[in-house]
Formats: sequence, structure tokens, C-alpha cells
Amino acid sequence: MKILLCIFVFVIIGFAKCQLVQKSSNDINSVDVSQTQVAYSNLKNLYIADLKTYKILSSMDVKSDKINVIKFNNSNLIIGLDSGYAIQINPRGGG
Repeated sequence: MKILLCIFVFVIIGFAKCQLVQKSSNDINSVDVSQTQVAYSNLKNLYIADLKTYKILSSMDVKSDKINVIKFNNSNLIIGLDSGYAIQINPRGGG
């Protein structure tokens, strides 16, 4: 059974489509995906990119804190900071 599982995993990986989202010089510590966007962070910067083209739509620099977690909630994005605060933004600009 394990051999069959390994063969299945290698086949899936072999035919999977991979897309580079972030340059290797920056470590990604958190990521979440909505139906149309992907949001990821590297502790100090938050990036929101289009899911189809991976073009960065907006970015935010957090100078005084570290980003621990990001999570889409419907069309809003919740950002959890190291200080214990949470920020809710609408990536489409709705406030």
C-alpha cells in the first residue's frame, strides 16, 4: 500500500503546475488564499497578489511589529501581529 501511495504522489507532483510567487531571497512565514487573491508575508511586509497572474496588487510594510498570521475572511483579510493586535483590511479598498 505504501508503494502505491508513493507512486501516486510522484505522479501528482510530476504533473502539477508550479508557479514562483516570491523571490527566494525573502522567507514567507504566512500565506492564505481566497478565490481571487493570494496574501503572503515575510514578517515585516504583507503582499496581496492576483491568484491568476501572481502580479502584486498591493503591499503593506509593518515597521513596528511582526506579522504572525494572515487569514482571508470572506473578502476581508485579517492580519495577526506579534504584539497581539489584529488588523482587518479589505484588499479591494473597501475599508
